[in-house]
Amino acid sequence: MLSERHHLCHALLAALCSATVATAALATPVPMLEHTAAGIRPMPQRQFRHAVAPKQLTSGKPIWAAPPMKSTGLDETVVELSVDPTTGATNGTITLKLRALQGSVGSFSLMFDQGLSVTAASASGSTVTSKSQSFPPFNYVTFIVSPPLSQGEQRDVTVQYSGNLQCPGPGGSTVGEYCNLAPPLGVLMEGSALPSIIDQSNLAGYNIWGAKRFLTLHMPTKTDVIASGHKKSDVDDGTTRTTTWEVPGYHTAGPYLVLFGDLEQSSVAGTTPATSIFLPKALPAWKAELADWMQRILPFLDTQAGQPLPFPELSVVKLPPGWTLPGTAGDGYVLLAEDYGAYGSEYFEETLAHETSHDWWGILVAPTDLARTRWLTEGLATLTQIDYSAEKFPRGFDRETYLARRYNEHHMLLRYVAVPEQPPLVAPSQQSIPQDQIQNTIWAYMRSSATLDHLRVIVGEKEFASALQDWVSQCAKQYCDTEDFRKALEARSGKDLQGTFATWVYDTVLPAPKFSFSQKALGERQEVVVTTSGAPGNHWLRLQIEYLDGTSEQRTLQLPGEGSLTLDLPKRVRSLRPDRRHDAVLWSTSAQAGDVNFDQDVDGFDLIHCALQVGRKTGPQLSGTEGLMRYDLDFDTRCDPNLDGSIDDADLQSQLDNFATVRPEAP
Repeated sequence: MLSERHHLCHALLAALCSATVATAALATPVPMLEHTAAGIRPMPQRQFRHAVAPKQLTSGKPIWAAPPMKSTGLDETVVELSVDPTTGATNGTITLKLRALQGSVGSFSLMFDQGLSVTAASASGSTVTSKSQSFPPFNYVTFIVSPPLSQGEQRDVTVQYSGNLQCPGPGGSTVGEYCNLAPPLGVLMEGSALPSIIDQSNLAGYNIWGAKRFLTLHMPTKTDVIASGHKKSDVDDGTTRTTTWEVPGYHTAGPYLVLFGDLEQSSVAGTTPATSIFLPKALPAWKAELADWMQRILPFLDTQAGQPLPFPELSVVKLPPGWTLPGTAGDGYVLLAEDYGAYGSEYFEETLAHETSHDWWGILVAPTDLARTRWLTEGLATLTQIDYSAEKFPRGFDRETYLARRYNEHHMLLRYVAVPEQPPLVAPSQQSIPQDQIQNTIWAYMRSSATLDHLRVIVGEKEFASALQDWVSQCAKQYCDTEDFRKALEARSGKDLQGTFATWVYDTVLPAPKFSFSQKALGERQEVVVTTSGAPGNHWLRLQIEYLDGTSEQRTLQLPGEGSLTLDLPKRVRSLRPDRRHDAVLWSTSAQAGDVNFDQDVDGFDLIHCALQVGRKTGPQLSGTEGLMRYDLDFDTRCDPNLDGSIDDADLQSQLDNFATVRPEAP
């Protein structure tokens, strides 16, 4: 999730070790899962509490899918805040420019750290009263404005608050997820010293309404500060350091926050936007590597998005190990904890690419259906990190095989670990999103990114890349959703993807079709009839066709579902199967049991292939393995017909039972 507050979650580690599922390999101990899974940060569903209601944006770009309008809009917030990190003493003022969008509006709500209280509230020409309720770790305050705002009216409401931050965390800890004062690095997020405005629209997002934000922050002298947005001024009078920050108004899911401590800054040469690396001076590790990686990551993202990030500057902050927020991104910043370096620089770099890509996927382009899906935020960021790693290989590298192997890990998690009742990528409601951390990770990151790669294979690499750039240009700072993404893919590919989206985006069950084919000579060509059973109708698929002479080709076809499709091919076919990059979300098998290479025969080729698989297991953290969660990426589920997660003699015997079954020769 973009807030990533549960990136490093030992509960997932414990759950994976003790989970009672029909996969023997999950008994394998899982040491520090959170340190190895580059970009995989288990994240239960966040309750989105950070918005009032959307208002139409006026940037001049087309709005494809305007969200439903609610009663209250917010044009601007202005916060002036003084915080003493040593004591937690806090004094703040927030002014909200409220607007009545529909009918009259007479109330709104804010949340603060439970140690803070409202001391005064006022509005020009109005009376403002408040009522507080404690919902740890928050103090929830409802404000009544009298007379209420009439439709179309805009009014400034000012709220003053003070107290001592408690920063409550789990089990009474003084290090909470919304607030942390502990050296070497502190954080204030919305819901702590920064008031959080309740999301009445239920569309999700931290700035769903598109309000401008202004912050004036007073901290003790020599305290280094990084906040969301663009730094406008920085003055230290020897007693107090005062910084001012501005976030332009646009709909975003990026967390609004302040970081502070004793930080070291170094500039990254030759980057757009101008990029700096920040880290606590007491923890200098990885400084040079982070700068080197950003010199590669930013141009990669520029190409992917079709334009550079539009921030005036970008702050990349290396967080301390085990810190409150292991990683996130927002307007003008990227955060990543040192924990991700525990298993080497490759995972650390890939995770940095994931987090930086969130400045597009969720920050600047924040789908309005975010309350019910993560596939265009976490899914796109996970796809990006895998693509980034593939891009680092030299010219001539077999990218197809690399991507098929990486997404085989997603296949195994979906096949062996995901529960059948997991919701579709766009869930029917926010409440139906998995709360279990394992299932949420599989749903938000694995199934999402694998589906995106599945779509990329269908529409074509160039077409998908162009559609992503269209998605950015049309939807950055605009209201767009999943259907707009479908239209972008259709516009570039010329393919009707409604049936494909119905199956892989809006349906719960992943298809498991069976394939067979027959052929006969028609002169010098072959008439090949492809038959499918258990396949969804009207969906596109790329078929891998291998000819008897050893050559091969790929064809993307729209399959009818149950039934047959006739192909006119130039020569005799040896095997015909869906492209391996579909495997993660299309669990296809040959109609002939025991035939793993889709040639309709159960012969020595199948037997030898699976005999070499004997001894392989699914499960994370296997020695010498790869991928986001350290699975055996060469594990072939088709050699595990009983789906117990271990390829053993029983599986081989099942294949032997069908040995020497051959397709009849065509007349």
